[in-house]
Amino acid sequence: MTSTSNGQSTIIRTERGLVIAGARVTRYDLMDYIHAGYPHSLLRNKFYITDKQFSTAISYINMSENLLSSSDAITKINKILHRIESEIQTEQGLRDFDTIELPFKLVEAGIDFWTAIYSPEVLRQLANADPDTLDAWAIALSQTLNRQFIVLNNWLPHLSTLPITPTLKQKISDLIAEINQISSEKSQLLQSATELFNQEQKLHSDTEELSQLRQKDAELKTIQAELQSVDLDSFRQEITNQSATLEPKATELKQLQQQKAEIDSQIMALQQQQAVLEGEIEYQKLKQRRQQTGLLKSTKELITLTQAGRTKLDESLSTALTDLEEQRREYQQLWEQLQAGIQAFNRYQVETDEIRTHLYAYYQANQTISQQLPIDYQKVNAIIQTIEHNLAQLDQEIANARRQHEQSQQKTILTF
Repeated sequence: MTSTSNGQSTIIRTERGLVIAGARVTRYDLMDYIHAGYPHSLLRNKFYITDKQFSTAISYINMSENLLSSSDAITKINKILHRIESEIQTEQGLRDFDTIELPFKLVEAGIDFWTAIYSPEVLRQLANADPDTLDAWAIALSQTLNRQFIVLNNWLPHLSTLPITPTLKQKISDLIAEINQISSEKSQLLQSATELFNQEQKLHSDTEELSQLRQKDAELKTIQAELQSVDLDSFRQEITNQSATLEPKATELKQLQQQKAEIDSQIMALQQQQAVLEGEIEYQKLKQRRQQTGLLKSTKELITLTQAGRTKLDESLSTALTDLEEQRREYQQLWEQLQAGIQAFNRYQVETDEIRTHLYAYYQANQTISQQLPIDYQKVNAIIQTIEHNLAQLDQEIANARRQHEQSQQKTILTF
């Protein structure tokens, strides 16, 4: 937190805004007054600050907004770089339909970063405080633009040979020509940037000083005329009454202005979201058309391959049919044998079930008698377990035979 003081007026910079003459004022409050058309002189009188302090406050507000914008631009650049680093490791690299625009998005984010950190106010401050740094900025900008023009001039001759739509070709050519024209017209202005900024600052300072002097002279004349014709006591009483009446309305007006600023911000955000959604819709439409074109191409290739495969299959079809007929006869013989085996198996299973039923009935009928006779139950239980084990093995063998029979009935399907 830093502060500047001049007599009784003090501006303290905090993370949440400004504290001017003991009253905390956010940058939104001050900008609301400016956007509402309040004269700078009225704002200076309202907060009891000088012209220099007012300019310092405005500069701080602009600097805060530029820092927020530059932070967003850096975050965007980092995201794009991370995605480029991931995509460049793939087989397609940056030559895929979905990733080919990433390097251009990186340049666009870099330009947003330029705009955020090198605002016109910053350049004016450099012109006053450090002309050499401003010259270095102009040289760097010139070199960057020249590099871009070299790349554009290398790409431009290839546009006529590449399969790009004529509309896009013409649009790119027009933009490159416009950029070259602007660069040619503004090259001298970049070379003399320091001198132009100094002249602008001097003219601005002189105009501001002249305006202040004229305003001060008019105010003094007006005050002098009013003092000669107005009863000060009654005038003070009238001002007190009007202040008491207008103070609630001023508070309400301030709240409404703040609400209006918030609503305008929300509308702007919604408009930006709408623009983003419209761009995404156009992108998805283009992607869908590209997918449809690729699908049509793949379908044509599949039809061609199918026709070629059918021609090749026709050559060996007669041999395959002959082999298939031989296999069918062999399968018919096996089928007849299996049917006979299945009938024998079914008879055997019926007989086995009858035997098992008789054994169970016999066991139930003699269970009461067996409990009263001296019988070795261990031997009887062992015999019963042996019978159950043999029956289980028999069931397992029957199930295996049935499964093998079902597998033998499976058909081999040939598709031509």
